[in-house]
Amino acid sequence: MTRLPQQNTDITEFPDFAKDLDLNGRHSISVAVLTTDQDDVELINSTLRDAGHAAHCHWTASPNTLADTLSAENVELLILNCDHYPDGIRQVVKQKDRYNPELPVIAMQENADESVIEQAMRAGACDLVSINLKSRLQSVVSRELRALRVERALNSTLQTATEYKRQLRDNMDASTSSIALVQEGIFSDVNDSWLKTFKVKDKRDLLGFPFMDAFEPESQAALKGALVATVAGKWQKGEKLVVKTHIDSGDVEELHLQFSRIDLEDGPCVQIRIAPQLKVAEEPTKLVHDALKRDPTTLFFHRAQFIERITKRLKRKPASGTHCLVYMRPDNFGELKDKIGVLDSEEILGQFAEEVRKRLHPRDVAGRFEGTAIMALLERGSDRDAQVWGQQLSDHISGRTFEVADKSTHMTCTVGACGVSEVFGSLEEFISATVDAYKLGKEAGGNTSCLSETADEDTKQREFDAIWVKHLKSALMDDRFRLAQLPIAGLRSDSIQMYDLLVRMIDE
Repeated sequence: MTRLPQQNTDITEFPDFAKDLDLNGRHSISVAVLTTDQDDVELINSTLRDAGHAAHCHWTASPNTLADTLSAENVELLILNCDHYPDGIRQVVKQKDRYNPELPVIAMQENADESVIEQAMRAGACDLVSINLKSRLQSVVSRELRALRVERALNSTLQTATEYKRQLRDNMDASTSSIALVQEGIFSDVNDSWLKTFKVKDKRDLLGFPFMDAFEPESQAALKGALVATVAGKWQKGEKLVVKTHIDSGDVEELHLQFSRIDLEDGPCVQIRIAPQLKVAEEPTKLVHDALKRDPTTLFFHRAQFIERITKRLKRKPASGTHCLVYMRPDNFGELKDKIGVLDSEEILGQFAEEVRKRLHPRDVAGRFEGTAIMALLERGSDRDAQVWGQQLSDHISGRTFEVADKSTHMTCTVGACGVSEVFGSLEEFISATVDAYKLGKEAGGNTSCLSETADEDTKQREFDAIWVKHLKSALMDDRFRLAQLPIAGLRSDSIQMYDLLVRMIDE
């Protein structure tokens, strides 16, 4: 990073933490294995070493032992065997949070299905794997280690970023500021820095001209009030006014102005100083917070962050078009993983996510929903536009070659789409309909995009209703409704359907 000039103050450079960050997990890792069966420790140790992780496993058979391990060892990962440990996931998470809240917990048990995995994740685990699925354990461990190390590396820059921001502020405050003197609303003097800010070549081009003409009309009323208040001694010291100005390049910029009164021989005038803005210094903090909300492989939002965002987004109807939810997943990814390897398959998934990102609009939001599945909320003209978007993605993916290291492969993907509708009573139903549309595509052989039948039927019904609403309104306007005769109920006749009022619409 370039150092700021002069002031005899060295600006702390950001560390190149990427050099020390092994994102592929190819150095020694410390793992606490929570189980009463020592065979589990051997199983996990061998499984991780087969995946290229130099694992150092700490056998932890009881909660007391866990407390000692967390306080004495630099543990990077907790693996809990739910079938052979006294405490459940929630208790383990609470205990480890006292020592290291960022430490990931991976749960294991004999059998695992979607509902059990969901319960484990709700309890605080990052994931739950079956003991017999070694390959999945390797994938989950690699993923969580990568996420943990990225988070730690980013957090380690916060202190440096804070120090950098402080030094930058001191340096900018001590540097030459843009200053102008204004008397009775007219420029009386400016310094060279002011000329550079407004890209004026000669001071004579400003002196004697109205001060407010240099700013946008929407800011002129506030500027006039600030000048009057300053001359009257009512402007608070240190208070800033945000105004907009039209620079010679054509760009509209915001400036923060400070005002102070100066008494000269020919009367009071106002000294106006452009306060320095520290936008650059704020960027590292924003980068850290944003990165922690995203999945490190796909760079899309984590599931919880994604759900939170689409929940807020769905409460507001788009200015035009409608919201559409799409669920996309690579086809036969398990076979691809067996072909190119567990670790390289994550890189392929990242490349797939990048192709999805290229096709998203600025108002779209996407997240890694589960496993290899990506879900996105689109703003399109109709739900069929979302289906077409998904088909274009499928066609592109099927024709692309994915490369990692010295390997290359091809794959396809299936997309399910669903438009927002009043048929759905909750977000859960909306998501389920989208996943069902994806399942229709899988049943059709994959490599396609399908639209939810629920939303499609609702759209047809609304279109049909709209036609009849038009006819009914026209008949009311033309007075084409007539009172029809009501059926008469006889004492001996069979019962017939009765009405309180019966009207008939006459054809046009």
